[in-house]
Amino acid sequence: MAQADDPPFDKANFDEQLPLVALRVPVKKTGDVLAKLRDHVLALPRTRTVAPDGDSLSTKLLLLSQSVKSLEDLPESARQLIRDHQPPTEVVPYTLTLGYDYWPADHVLKKLLPADIGEIPTSFETVGHIAHLNLRDQLVPYKHAIARIILDKNPAIRTVVNKTSVIKNVFRVFLMEVLAGEPSL
Repeated sequence: MAQADDPPFDKANFDEQLPLVALRVPVKKTGDVLAKLRDHVLALPRTRTVAPDGDSLSTKLLLLSQSVKSLEDLPESARQLIRDHQPPTEVVPYTLTLGYDYWPADHVLKKLLPADIGEIPTSFETVGHIAHLNLRDQLVPYKHAIARIILDKNPAIRTVVNKTSVIKNVFRVFLMEVLAGEPSL
């Protein structure tokens, strides 16, 4: 959990392990098996359904849906397809690691900030490559961590700023501080 003005956080703290069941399939048969089992493969955004099989160049791993804990969880037609497949398809355990780069900013912020902080900042204004925040008082101690996450999760953003004063003139100009990224606006 972040503390006020923390040093950079460890991205490994956001890793989550997802235990799955996979099918070891010959490389040349991967597309065929994938097409036949399309309704039973892993369907997570930004993840692949086919993974390398360690150092093997002759086989790949077809990752099955999270709801599949064993072959008995598949319909009979899918189990029959796996049993009849030549060369034989082997069922193996597989652990998928979903790391910091996988998770969206709101998920990372919820995990990083204290639970009693209140509303998690999920929106900001952009002008060109600058993200402009209006952080509430309870979030100010965590402003650098929040800015770092916004910078990491939005490739078009190069600078994150926070408004430090109220708008008092007709030109709508206000003071701001650079929280992360390139200091020159």
